[in-house]
Amino acid sequence: MSKLIIINGPLGSGKSTLAQKYAQGHPLTLQIDVDTIRRMISLYREEKDLSGPLSKQLAVSMARTHLNEGYDVVISQIFYQPDVMQQCEHLCQETESDLYECVLTLSREESLRRFIERGIRDGHPDGFRPGGSVDIGGREKNVLELYDTLMQFISTRPNIIPIPSIDGEIEQTYQDLLSKIR
Repeated sequence: MSKLIIINGPLGSGKSTLAQKYAQGHPLTLQIDVDTIRRMISLYREEKDLSGPLSKQLAVSMARTHLNEGYDVVISQIFYQPDVMQQCEHLCQETESDLYECVLTLSREESLRRFIERGIRDGHPDGFRPGGSVDIGGREKNVLELYDTLMQFISTRPNIIPIPSIDGEIEQTYQDLLSKIR
């Protein structure tokens, strides 16, 4: 049976890294990065109220096609909208696939620290990409508010699979993920 694996979690938790690792170890898995899809939509920043939901709809459509063919799909994204997760649930019912709703866990402060460190590694001296989603007044505050919004949403989800995100221990975190989705 094919699997739809959602890897959710705060900024800096390792979602994309784990999704890529899963896809590399499981042939023909479709790795969907919703942010990449969003950047493919023209004027996505100027039209963020439309491009955000549209990119998620496109991700679900891509997943549907792949799951119908019998292959796994892994999506790494911060999901905190009930309608998106309901779409994923319906998709798995429709395609007779298993849904794994994983959440990488770490503290607020650790999330902020990792996010800023990644930005610095990517060449942004203060850790924030100009024009990025949290680069609008109160940058650190925005990251922490997003963390709080995500944690509130997660507390409403009945089938969450928590996976501790251990800094510098990607292999251990990956093994924890694998042990919970077999």
